[in-house]
This record gives sequence, C-alpha cells and structure tokens, in this order.
Amino acid sequence: MARTPWSPPSDRFLGREDELSRLAGLFAPGAPIALVGPGGGGKTRLVREFLQARRAPARGVVFAHLERVVDADGLRSALAAALNVLDADPLDAAALTGALAARGPCAVVLDGCERLEVPLRALVPELLAGAPDAVLLLTSRLRLGLPGEVLVEVGPLADAEDAAALLLDRAGRARPGFEPTEADREAATGIAALLDGVPLALELAAGRSGLLGLVPLLARMRREGSIGLLSPGGAAAGRHGALEASIAASWELLDPADREVLAGCSVFAG
Repeated sequence: MARTPWSPPSDRFLGREDELSRLAGLFAPGAPIALVGPGGGGKTRLVREFLQARRAPARGVVFAHLERVVDADGLRSALAAALNVLDADPLDAAALTGALAARGPCAVVLDGCERLEVPLRALVPELLAGAPDAVLLLTSRLRLGLPGEVLVEVGPLADAEDAAALLLDRAGRARPGFEPTEADREAATGIAALLDGVPLALELAAGRSGLLGLVPLLARMRREGSIGLLSPGGAAAGRHGALEASIAASWELLDPADREVLAGCSVFAG
C-alpha cells in the first residue's frame, strides 16, 4: 500500500518526547499551533510522527507544502490543491473554508511558512472561523505572530544519547549489516556533539559514514571541519539537499541589520 502524503518515512523516529507531549496537550481546534525552529531540526518529521501516532485517517489530514510559496495567491492556491478544490476559484476564501469545513474534524498542516507571515495573518483567522473543527499546525523557521498562536519550539536534539542513537540508526541504513562497535558508538557521540545534535546534519553524516566509517569520519571532521565535509558537490539539489543550503536559506530570512550582527559574531570561536 502506498504511503499517504503526510505519513512518516519508514525509518525510525528517535527522541522528541517533550515536543510530542507538548503537541498532544495542545492538539485541539482553536488556536493555531506553530512549530518553530532552525532549518534541519526535523519540524516536518515531528508533525508527521505525531499525526501517525494519533492514527489520524488520511482523509482527516490536509498537508500543504509551502517552501517555495512566496505570496498570498500562492498560499491559497497551495491550500486549494491540498484540499482538492478543483471546481472553484482557489483564491475564493469561501471555497477554501467551505471545503475545509466539509471535512469536519481534521488536521491542517501548513509546512514551511517562514516566508508567508503577512498572508498567513489574513488567511488563518478565516480558516479557523469558517472551519471550527479543524486543528491548524504550521512549521516555520520564524515566529509568525498569528492571532492566538501557540508555540512548540523545535531545536536540535538536546539529549546526547538521542542524537548519537539517530546517527547510529541512519548509519545502519547506509551500511546494510552494520553492527556498531564500542569505537563506533564513541565516534557517534563525538560526531553528534560536533554537529550540535542537528537532525539534518546527523542524517548527512550517516550518509558519509557509509563510505568512510564513523571513526574515520570523526577524525576528518575534526581535521577539515563539519559543514564542508557534509555538503559534497554531489549533494541533492534543493533547500534541504545539503547543510550549506539549509544554512543559506535561513540566512536569507534575516533582515540586513540581523545579518550584520550575526556576521560580526563570526569572529568569536564557536
């Protein structure tokens, strides 16, 4: 059976117990729930895992990918496509809210909202008013400032054991039959610390370990640096194709004053 668009990948989900617990406490119609954190932190995966754990039916989840959407028209068109609104003008607010209300209790996931703060402040109240049974979840690198917004902060994996376990699990997928030795486990802990527990970085490191092994990879990362080693020229295209691309996308979201301050901080070690 094919996976539904919102279902999680087949690999294991590790950690994030606190975030899952917070989502469970907030999951109800009314206030929009915003999962906010840096790129590569696993916000989308967290939402998918949460919905899967709740056994939400496929028809009860509306999942709109907004990473490449930049304006109000694009936002409404993306939501219309997710709702399968084909026989009405997708820019008609009544058509969108009507289609959503017809679903009854459901979850609406707006994924990658960081460029859409202004149009979302207009659209979200319309959706919540017109479809009061819907639960609205948004992922973003920035706080959106929506009316009544409640936040779930999604940072790097805070637990070192969770970060190392994620790396070892993905390394096993990169190298079938891989059985970690004690040296591998120690190397995984060291790599996870160098990468600050960022899930995207850990996934990329696991991929590189398939060629190098964890112990040699740690040695090279200490010698050559982490980001360049994990962003090879052959990395997949797109915002999440490499660690450098994820960092660049977050940099682009900063205003000039913030960029100047952050650039000034680069003179400090660490």
